[in-house]
Amino acid sequence: MTTTASPHIESTNIKFQDLFDLEEIQIVQDAFAKATCVASIITDTDGRPITKPSNFCRLCRDIIRETEKGLNNCMYSDAVLGRGNPNGPTMQPCLSGGLWDGGASIMVGDKHIANWLIGQVRNEQQDEEGMLAYAREIGADEEAFRVALAEVNIMSTEQFSHVCQALFVMAKQMSTLAYQNVLQARTIHERDEVEEALRESEERFRQVAMTNWVWEVDLEGRYTYCSENVIDTLGYSREEIIGKTPFDFMSQEEASRVGEILTELIASRKHIIDLENWNVTKNGSEICLLTNGVPFYGKTGNLIGYRGGDKDITDRKRAELELVKHQDQLELLVEDRTLKLKEAQAELIQGERLATLGSLTATVSHELRNPLGTIQTTLFSIEDSLERNDSSQVARSLELAERSINRCVTIIEELNSYARVKDLDISETSVDYWLGAVFKEQSIPEEICCELDLSCGVRASFDDEKLRQVVINLIANAVHALQDKLSNGKHLRVSTHLLDDKYEIRVSDNGIGMTHDIKEKVFEPLFSTKGFGVGLGMVIVKNIIDQHHGEINIESKEGEGTTVTLRLPINFSRGSKSQTI
Repeated sequence: MTTTASPHIESTNIKFQDLFDLEEIQIVQDAFAKATCVASIITDTDGRPITKPSNFCRLCRDIIRETEKGLNNCMYSDAVLGRGNPNGPTMQPCLSGGLWDGGASIMVGDKHIANWLIGQVRNEQQDEEGMLAYAREIGADEEAFRVALAEVNIMSTEQFSHVCQALFVMAKQMSTLAYQNVLQARTIHERDEVEEALRESEERFRQVAMTNWVWEVDLEGRYTYCSENVIDTLGYSREEIIGKTPFDFMSQEEASRVGEILTELIASRKHIIDLENWNVTKNGSEICLLTNGVPFYGKTGNLIGYRGGDKDITDRKRAELELVKHQDQLELLVEDRTLKLKEAQAELIQGERLATLGSLTATVSHELRNPLGTIQTTLFSIEDSLERNDSSQVARSLELAERSINRCVTIIEELNSYARVKDLDISETSVDYWLGAVFKEQSIPEEICCELDLSCGVRASFDDEKLRQVVINLIANAVHALQDKLSNGKHLRVSTHLLDDKYEIRVSDNGIGMTHDIKEKVFEPLFSTKGFGVGLGMVIVKNIIDQHHGEINIESKEGEGTTVTLRLPINFSRGSKSQTI
C-alpha cells in the first residue's frame, strides 16, 4: 500500500499520492464500499477526487453531479465534510443532495492531506419533498430525480454511525502509515547530513583531544574506545574503562538524571551538546565533566553508537555553585518580612485564578482555531460562489461565517470576564424587586411560557453587577435548552424562596435536560459535548457564587428539564459601597 516519498519533500507540499499506491488504495476503497453498502471516495482537502468513486448511487453520479451547480455544491460539501477532526468521524447530511454522508480526515502529523468520504444513503430523517425542491434549484429533471432517489440504499442512523466509526479507524491507520513514510524518507535524507556532521565533529574532537579524553560507546552505552589521557581525568586506565558505561562512574542520583536526558537524545538521534555531569574519580573525589557527542553509523547506514569527548570543568562549576550560594544568601537578607505578608490573601486569590487561566491557554487556542478554520473555508467558498454568481450559496456561507465569528467573540468575552479580578461591590437590595427587574430585561422567545414567582420578601446584600451576570447566564442556558426541545409546551420558571438566614433563586426549565455525566462536568472550563455549547459561562457562575459564600446546585434529567438553585446568605458583607434600591 505504501511507497517511499521523496527525501526532499516539504511538509507544506505533502500529497496523498506521494505516500500511497493509488491502485492498492482503490482496491481497499472498493472492498469497503461493497462490504458496507455505501458510496466511497478519497478527495483532497478542497473536495477534488483523488481516487475513483466506489458504489456511487445513480442519483449523485448521473443526476446531481451532471449539473454544474450540483457538482460545485458536491465538491464544497466534500471539503466541509472532510475537515480535520482527530477525535472521530464527521457525519451529516450532504450540503448538495441532502443524503447522509460521513467523512474522516487523513493526516500526516498535524498536516491535513486528504479526506475519506462515504455515504449517499437515506435514513428515517430524510425530507423527500425538500430534496425534490433541490432538483429544481440545480436544474435537474424532477421526475428522474424522484426515480433515482427511490433507488438509494436505506440505512438506519445507528448503523450508518457504526460504518462511519469503522471508516475513522481505517483513516487513522492510514494517517499513521503516511507519517511513517514521511519519517522514513526524511531519515534517509538526514542520515547523509549526519554523516557529514560526523566528519566535522571528528575533526573537532581530534583538535580538543590534547586537553580532553575522547570516547566511543555502543548502542548499550558501553565504552568501546577511550583515549589514554582518560587517566588524567578520572584516574582510571583505558583498560579499566572499556566495557563499562558512563553511569558506572556516577552516583545513583546523578546517573538517573543524566540517563533520562541521554535516553531522549539517543532515541531521536540528536547530538549531545554541553551536557554537564558529575563523576566520581578513582580516588573518590567528584569532578564535573562537560560532554559532547554525535551518533555514528556503519557502512550500511545502521546506527552503531555515539562518539565524543569530555572536558573537566570542575573548577568553573564549583565557582558557579559558590556564586549561586552567595546570591541566595543575599536575597534572603534583603527580603522584607512585612512586604511578604502584605496583601497575601489578595495575591492568593488572584494567583489561583491566574493558574486556572494558564491551564486554559491550550484549550482556548484549540477552541478558537476551529471556528477560525471554518471562517477561512467559508471565505474561499464565498469567493468561488461570487465567481459563479451563486447568491444562495453566498448567503449560506455568510451565515456559517457569522456563526463562527460569534463563537470566537463569545469565547473571548467569557475569557475576559473570567480573567477580571476585582473585589465585590456589595449593596443592600430587595431580592424580589431586583430579580424582577433583571428578568424583564431579558429577551425571551414568544413560544416559551414564562412564570415569575417572587416570594422571598427580604432585603439582602450582594454585588448587583456580578449576581446579575449569574442570573442572565442561567436564563440564557434555560432558553437554549428549550429552543433545542422539539416538542411544544416550553416552560421557563424563575422563583425566589426564603430559608432562615439564606434565600434561594431558582431557574427551572422543561428543556432537553442533561445526562449525569454531562451534569458532573458543566463547571469544567470549556467543556463541550454534543448538544451543549463550549464556554466559561458556568465556571464564571460558580466563581461568583463562591465569592458570595453561597452554594449552587443543579438537578437535571435528560429529556425532562433542568433546575439550577442558588443559595446565598442574606447578610453578606464584603466591599466598600452601600446603596439601596
